[in-house]
Amino acid sequence: MAVDDADAGDAIAIDDADEIAANIEENTVEKTAEDENNEISASEEGQVLSKDQSEDVLSTNPVKANQYKIEFTKDVFKISGKDGGDISFDLTVCSKKGYYKYNFYVESYNVADLANPVIKDHFYSTSDSSDTYDYPYNPKEIAPGTYLVVARNVYDNEIMDSTLLAVSGTAVITANNYKGVYTSGTKMTVKVTDKDTGLPLKYAAIKAVFTKGKTTVTKSYRSGANGQFSFVPPVGVGTWTVTFSSDVSWISVAAVKKTVTVTKAPAKVKAFKAREYKGYKMTLKAKVTSKGKNVNEGTVAFKINGKTYKASVKNGIATAKVSLKKVKTYKYTAKFTSSNFKASKAAKAKAILKKSFKTKIISKHYKVYVFEKKNAKVQIKTKEGKKVKGGKLKIIFEGQSMTVKVNKKGVAKIPLKGLSVVDHFVGFTKKGETYKKYITKKIKVKYIPSSHKYRSSSAKVKASSVFKCPGPGCGKTSSHYHMGHDSYGVPYKHFYAVV
Repeated sequence: MAVDDADAGDAIAIDDADEIAANIEENTVEKTAEDENNEISASEEGQVLSKDQSEDVLSTNPVKANQYKIEFTKDVFKISGKDGGDISFDLTVCSKKGYYKYNFYVESYNVADLANPVIKDHFYSTSDSSDTYDYPYNPKEIAPGTYLVVARNVYDNEIMDSTLLAVSGTAVITANNYKGVYTSGTKMTVKVTDKDTGLPLKYAAIKAVFTKGKTTVTKSYRSGANGQFSFVPPVGVGTWTVTFSSDVSWISVAAVKKTVTVTKAPAKVKAFKAREYKGYKMTLKAKVTSKGKNVNEGTVAFKINGKTYKASVKNGIATAKVSLKKVKTYKYTAKFTSSNFKASKAAKAKAILKKSFKTKIISKHYKVYVFEKKNAKVQIKTKEGKKVKGGKLKIIFEGQSMTVKVNKKGVAKIPLKGLSVVDHFVGFTKKGETYKKYITKKIKVKYIPSSHKYRSSSAKVKASSVFKCPGPGCGKTSSHYHMGHDSYGVPYKHFYAVV
């Protein structure tokens, strides 16, 4: 069934809240959240790293990422959205003299908006030592949700490490019941707010489960920057119950149930005039639309000559091939039905079956001398004697085939070539050096028409290779003498027998 795409920034489908891939600028970082049954809270104790607020120029002795090291102590941290909390990292400072010990940003991105950090803090020092440090989060600065936290070196912009931050909290979902026509594009809007602050909750992962009887459809959405998401219900006609809940374990939501009512859409069918020649199947065609858009489901029933043929609708088109015997103009109807659309009125059209014509291939017995090249012309005509233009002639001879065109006059040319003298040679007989005068072959040909107006036909074309003496200045085709000399110079007559 057709489902419109969610508006950009309003409803962003997510496949799995526990698998988040982050691509920030040219650095790709991927972290996988643990199963929601696992504990993901941060409990390690560590020192609190203070921000250096001085305005010193840091470019004098820039520290490179390979000169110091940062490693978050967990792949996933969980803190309270109400009370805040800390994450921790191990910091191994730069050991080179004359350089800053470290110089980096801690950037926190909502996983649904990796272009704009929610929090960005700068840390650098010339004196701190290697240790485990805590990085605190103020609940007023970060809302419940899922965040990617990265440590980025200032000098070369390299991401040194990353972790996933799950900020717990309670969300409130507000939505109204939905009524809409199937494929109308009417959207349902859901609002998500932070229970503690009453503010819109950005990028919250929400699961929607649609049920009707034993049928269930599950989808996942994210709220946009305004805390809302809008979507066309991904269900067919009927009355459904949709239940909204959190799609991640660290955001709690009281399940909200609403009613989604989808009614049948109108449909319109257009039947097209069909034409075909006797001996071929007629193709009936219908176009199905709803409010100007192609329908991509349902069935069209074609009725013609007392029979019904059903065909599925794909991209607005349904076709059916039918066999008709009598040459005449038929009338047929096309009617569309579907569980999601109202039954259409029957559309009417004509189906015209025309007379087709049998063809024949006319040729003569062609003769070509040894080694000579020549075209044999064949004529394509109807049984009534009318020339047939267009199409192709397939030529099959001694296991090989080729195809030539039939011109506007209904003529096709078959390229012939005479055999060699050796092919004609029989041997030395009582008559002398003996050659066969004619060698006749049969060439299979088949006419392939370019229109159903004509039928294909087959025939055999006779062609003969004729002996011709290859002697200098001779060219005789019958028995004859040639004068010669023996090894002593004595002249003699050499007889060529052509039989």
